[in-house]
Amino acid sequence: LTCGVLKPSVGVEQVQTSQLQRVSNGYGQQSMTTVEATEAATAAASEVVAVKKAILPLDTGSGLLGRGVLLQILTSIGVEIGVAESVLKAVCPTPVTDVPYKEVIDWIFAAKPFSRKTCASEQQQGQQLQQQQHATVLHCSGDDAASLLVACQLCLPAWDSVAADSVHCELLSRSSTGTTVVRVSAISSELQPPAVVLRLSGQPATQALKKVVREGGWSLAEAAAEALGRNRDGRTAARVFLAADRRVPGISITEFIGEPVHDGPGPGWLDPGSAVELGRLVAALHTMHDGWFDIYEVLAQRDLCDTGYCEVLQLWSSASKLAGAPPSAAEWKQAMNAVGQYGHFAVDIYGAALALERSLNLGSGWSERLEATGARPLQPREREQLCSALVAARGFIAEACGLLDGRSLLARIVVGHCDLHALNILRRESDGSLAMIGLDAPRRALAAVDLSHCLSLFVLEPELPYPSLQTRRAMMRAYAAAVGRDASQQVDSAASNAATAVASEKDNEWVDELVLDLEKGVALNAVFGAIAGYLTLGPRQRTSWGLLGVASRAIGALRSVAAGTAPNLRARLLRDGVRPSVLGPSCLQPFSRGGALRWRRGFWNSDLKTARLWFPDVEPPDMSVLGDFLC
Repeated sequence: LTCGVLKPSVGVEQVQTSQLQRVSNGYGQQSMTTVEATEAATAAASEVVAVKKAILPLDTGSGLLGRGVLLQILTSIGVEIGVAESVLKAVCPTPVTDVPYKEVIDWIFAAKPFSRKTCASEQQQGQQLQQQQHATVLHCSGDDAASLLVACQLCLPAWDSVAADSVHCELLSRSSTGTTVVRVSAISSELQPPAVVLRLSGQPATQALKKVVREGGWSLAEAAAEALGRNRDGRTAARVFLAADRRVPGISITEFIGEPVHDGPGPGWLDPGSAVELGRLVAALHTMHDGWFDIYEVLAQRDLCDTGYCEVLQLWSSASKLAGAPPSAAEWKQAMNAVGQYGHFAVDIYGAALALERSLNLGSGWSERLEATGARPLQPREREQLCSALVAARGFIAEACGLLDGRSLLARIVVGHCDLHALNILRRESDGSLAMIGLDAPRRALAAVDLSHCLSLFVLEPELPYPSLQTRRAMMRAYAAAVGRDASQQVDSAASNAATAVASEKDNEWVDELVLDLEKGVALNAVFGAIAGYLTLGPRQRTSWGLLGVASRAIGALRSVAAGTAPNLRARLLRDGVRPSVLGPSCLQPFSRGGALRWRRGFWNSDLKTARLWFPDVEPPDMSVLGDFLC
């Protein structure tokens, strides 16, 4: 198992579904005795050992894994989707991005009770039950607690009266790079200080300090959080209390807002009222002063081409590392000529595809990583398939951006969030308003990217009702009204004129054009997901191929509408979005429910006829090499 993809070379036998259900059902129903659970685990031991051995290499030191990927792993080894979701909710009920997957896997196979950690007394637990029930807690030694307390006291005087033994640290997430995010609160104090979110960089303190001294300022994520936290009276994002401080290098402290709007990145939360709120929230981001971003933009080419890493172009940076060298001046020029006018989001995707193509031509990168895990290196047929997929991705991103050319509102180049899913949108405990987090990779992008992100996730959820035309109109009216209020201060602002027209037009003509532009953003996000998939899941998986298919089919429908030759299709896209065009007739429909890209049973038939009919642009992945277990 490499990055969530099970390979036959690992020697994994498929676990019997019935055996896994017997073990996993014991947690959700509490009906299995310890003896029965032990017998079930023993009966499945011969198959389970191989699966556990395959899963453990996923750990990169953090011990945590994204919920969506873990859910894919559970279902791929025979756990029914409903059972898998129940297990995740039971062992990690707080809606965080990452879960302690090793403990979850151990529990499933051994039927052992999952240990909920806490550092508070029973009485204190009762006081905090509503906010922190079953939360995973990071155990801090006295020295650690004291250090965190000192950091809080540097920026918030309300923490001055708190003792170190009263510091409560709740782990929210930990990334593969080692960055840890915790919620810090006081469990016993006469004056309750505000809870905060503390981010500890994965870099050693000495490296973080050198970064502060050398650059004298913020990382991109810190700068974005600072800019948004101090903008609009601190309502768009969490307020920043401390960052880039020489006294505590590698640590930033921000306001604790509340819980995410949904328990997963998926789109189930987007009702008409929330759509209006989302439109206003995104407008606040897109109309804020963006001078803070200029230095990162100016240094992007130098950082990437000279050092191989650029915070603004993270996909391209990762792909260049895989290729073994930074991009050449010719590659940079090619990407900028193709999509440079559409901002860093498009450049990042296009450039990453170029670098991945180069890694195939060099015969390094992916093959070396596969060989290091004992897997077969890429075969010629695989290289050909991957190369054609990457070429197609470059074409799709250029065409999807081109479909927005000439649009005055959603074709604006703004500094966007570029990862605005439900887990990065929080509802404030204080007043119920929305705020955004997760500003790890803001970039200049077409305005449609942020607004369309949630819609793009609906494409992968065939059983969820697509947001109605009235809901999408309401979101665009709210967005346009907020943009218009800001842009009206500028002389001859095209954005102000368009926004005013959308907000005031009674016959929906203007707003419907914007709704169609939203659907174009779905294609952009699909191509982004495809390239990110190659970098995170590896070359042997179906997910990226499927997302490119989403982009291709969406672009095909939107292309016909843009040409003005398909009035009936235009009406259908307004009513139902691009999802019906992407999914196709029932005989071709590729996806099933699940909050991530899940393949309908029977779609991957032995001759790949259905897959080729659904997405003929690129040959499907080679089944003989991929085997039975893959995303």
